[in-house]
Amino acid sequence: WNFPHLCDKSRIHKHRKLMYNFFLSAKPVLHPQQGQIWVSLIKGQGGTPMEQEYDTLVKGNTWQIQQKAAQAGFIMTEVKKTDACITKLSSFEDGLGYYPRGFHNSDSTLRATGGLSHIFKLPGDGVKAAFPLRWSFDLAYLTNPKRFTRSFMRRT
Repeated sequence: WNFPHLCDKSRIHKHRKLMYNFFLSAKPVLHPQQGQIWVSLIKGQGGTPMEQEYDTLVKGNTWQIQQKAAQAGFIMTEVKKTDACITKLSSFEDGLGYYPRGFHNSDSTLRATGGLSHIFKLPGDGVKAAFPLRWSFDLAYLTNPKRFTRSFMRRT
């Protein structure tokens, strides 16, 4: 799937939901051992360690494609730069003739430079994650402030 997006750019949670639902819908029709899903995203959207500015990237401001795929039961096995892929697809020499159309077929072109193609497979023998996920969760709970005072907490 090349450069999917919703028209509502400011609603990142909708893009995450789009990815999650896409993976869920593809799962029943994908060959369990040989099937692959390729999703190409523009620079910074995916939130994977292959992003050029991964260390400075705001993780909460990405589509979290690897996490959404994992929640649907997929493993991200590989990530490739899209620059060479787009150049090849745009060439008429091989007959493919693909051109990124930009925003609603307007003159503004898609900024595919620096984009990444993420490759996913279903779990199975020999399937390894390109970047294994580490899940962490915060734990928070409410207490009765009348019962759990500072002096009570020091005693326990």
